[in-house]
Amino acid sequence: MDIRLEKLELMKLLLQTESESVLKKVREAFKNEEQGYISQEQYNIVAERRAEYLSGEGKYFSYDEVKKRIQEKTK
Repeated sequence: MDIRLEKLELMKLLLQTESESVLKKVREAFKNEEQGYISQEQYNIVAERRAEYLSGEGKYFSYDEVKKRIQEKTK
């Protein structure tokens, strides 16, 4: 793939489109690229659960515990 040619083709398509939804999707794709592919909402959930874990709230399991529980359920 020639990256320069691909960019030119995409620019042409962007200039020709009148679809707001296409433009929003392109903008979102660039935004996701910068953010690492998770939404702000997903990031907030992870941050909240991390805070719960660090404060000792909730019930959490080690990898080995989870693996063992899964193996027991699939027998």
